[in-house]
Amino acid sequence: MRAVLGFVAVSSQLALGVGCSAAVVDPASIDSGAEALSVVEVRAHQTVGPMGNTIDRLDASARFLTVGKDAREAALDLLGLGWAAPPSGTCVAPQAVAPSTSARVDLRDLSPVTLSVLSNTGVAADPSQTTFSLEPRAFPDVAGLVSGVVFVAPQTTPVPSFPRIDGVSFAVGGRALTGFELPELPSKVRLVGALPTTIAGVEAYSVEAGGFDLVVGTPSATDPIVVEVVRSGVVHARCGFDAAGKLRIDAVSAGGVGELGLVLRAQRRVVRDDAVLGQVDARLERVVEIRVVAR
Repeated sequence: MRAVLGFVAVSSQLALGVGCSAAVVDPASIDSGAEALSVVEVRAHQTVGPMGNTIDRLDASARFLTVGKDAREAALDLLGLGWAAPPSGTCVAPQAVAPSTSARVDLRDLSPVTLSVLSNTGVAADPSQTTFSLEPRAFPDVAGLVSGVVFVAPQTTPVPSFPRIDGVSFAVGGRALTGFELPELPSKVRLVGALPTTIAGVEAYSVEAGGFDLVVGTPSATDPIVVEVVRSGVVHARCGFDAAGKLRIDAVSAGGVGELGLVLRAQRRVVRDDAVLGQVDARLERVVEIRVVAR
């Protein structure tokens, strides 16, 4: 038997926040031995069960770095922002990545930072419900290498959901960053051999602990789909589909009998240069979680 999951459009829950005020830093004020780098992340989440139930939310963050020249990749690794392609057709255990060199990172406060949700569904949207402030929070530096703030979308005040999110734009100190479209998840995923079941009353799938297969249509060459096997809230394995859209999750990667989650991430990375903000590195994801019990 093949269980087939239909993925519907992602809607959102996003909380409002208030940023402090400060002017965008003039690039001339950045030390001549340093570079500016802006990293923004947006993740649209969707939970799907055999009957199509969904619980949606939208996560977003922004970091505005000043780093030494030629220390960009080390700074990203230090902040846990390194970007790696998924394995092809198989799974690997996640590995911590240490910075290749010591890198001092200044996370600049460029308040206010706002996020706007964009949709092409034709549904009229109230601007007060589609534009949100990202909240500056002090970065918890424990190594003495990072100082400054991270901007995040707080999760305390829910807002009405939208029929679909197609993309986002940012405004940083009044400066617009536009043209960020989210990647697409496959319309269907086949969990080969799975049977519908429940986990604590929530719809899920039952699979063989000895291993099982996931099948999707032909993946995008530019927007990879990463599959994470999550056990007790911890990523146990990181996987990728092969060129034909197939993935075997073996017994070791599944982690044995018991409950697990399969988190599918359709990923897109957009990198461009900005005269004020330096290199803008946008990481955009659509995310769906499949609840599974291995027997």
